Amino acid sequence: MTHDVLLVGGGLANALIGLRLCTARPTLRIALVEREAAVGGRHTWSYHVGDLGPGDHEWLEPLVTRSWPRHEVRFPRLSGLLLGRSTATVRPDAVVLEDGTTLTARCVIDGRGYLSDWLVAGFQKFVGQHVTLSEAHGLEAPLLMDATVEQVDGFRFVYVLPWTTHRLLIEDTYYTDDPELQPELLRARIGEYARDRGWPIAQVDDEEQGVLPIPLAGELDRLWRQHAPGVPTSGMRAGLFHHTTGYSLPGSSAF
Repeated sequence: MTHDVLLVGGGLANALIGLRLCTARPTLRIALVEREAAVGGRHTWSYHVGDLGPGDHEWLEPLVTRSWPRHEVRFPRLSGLLLGRSTATVRPDAVVLEDGTTLTARCVIDGRGYLSDWLVAGFQKFVGQHVTLSEAHGLEAPLLMDATVEQVDGFRFVYVLPWTTHRLLIEDTYYTDDPELQPELLRARIGEYARDRGWPIAQVDDEEQGVLPIPLAGELDRLWRQHAPGVPTSGMRAGLFHHTTGYSLPGSSAF
């Protein structure tokens, strides 16, 4: 199986690289290898207009499902996809999967996430529910941070996106020192948050969750030494993220 480009890891960075190559160089033979059953995890990605340049907005626009002119801050989401496949070896011209399958390409990009032993990190962990309400919620803009909620397990806030007049994404989010996620507890807190605001949930349409590293300190030289010689990297594996928030979309799209 020979390709022009092999993307190893189906995270945000490599998904964006794949999209960009498909639009800019449609004749390329591209494959993406991901160990999980879906690309990108179960996340809703968002960004601000100022995060990207005009050219970036143009090719990312097909991915945007909703945008708003403002937001609020309050204090006190297929050809060439190889899913469910894990990688054993990455080389500049080939990838060997754990089942022994060898994929070859003129270019291999490693985007399998960060290597933890070079990075001192905290964690952003969250559970988000896409809900349909039996009554209109009344929000006219996204609520990016509501920190008026009870502060437990580190710094806690709730993130709310109003998809329609009766549909919301409500996400209970924490910045903590440990990666332990308790989905049942966070689901209960989401329900409590909605009740407190008079938002009667008729049904939960979908759910997302994640535990994302937030960089506090690290040695980039150690990261470079761990890369396979001659294999370019992307996203967290390349150290391309905001060194305070950990957000990787601006760095991943700037090429």
